[in-house]
Amino acid sequence: MERYRQFTYLKAVIDETLRPYPTAYMLSRESKEEDVVNETDIPKGTVTLMSIYHLHRHPAYWTQPDEFIPERFEGKDNPLFNGNAYFPFGGGPRMCIGFYFATMEMTILLAQLLYHFDFELDKNQKVEFEPLVTLKPKHGIKLNIRNVA
Repeated sequence: MERYRQFTYLKAVIDETLRPYPTAYMLSRESKEEDVVNETDIPKGTVTLMSIYHLHRHPAYWTQPDEFIPERFEGKDNPLFNGNAYFPFGGGPRMCIGFYFATMEMTILLAQLLYHFDFELDKNQKVEFEPLVTLKPKHGIKLNIRNVA
């Protein structure tokens, strides 16, 4: 467990990967009461959808949103980080219950894989996304793997 805490940059890479490609790419919420948002009436029982995919890429909330910058997740005081607009596993009381486990699992697994192997995207691979319950690669991701250890 102590070694897990040492993988701060790898965790930042994972967070930065989940920013443009969030697991929960769309959220829905049902209003419990009437409300008004930006001068728009929201009746009780209205289901509202929020695109996390677009929120995580929106320049109003993210500096350099189209750039892959893992360092934005190295400290909450980083001007490139926006904790109020980062919801890769949803947010609030309905956030994915497996968030912490999944994050830890990704970090440990990637640390082991990256220690033992080099990965290169297959040059013939075209990555397309399939938005189902979660966002996933439509045809998987083909990699060339080379043992380095």
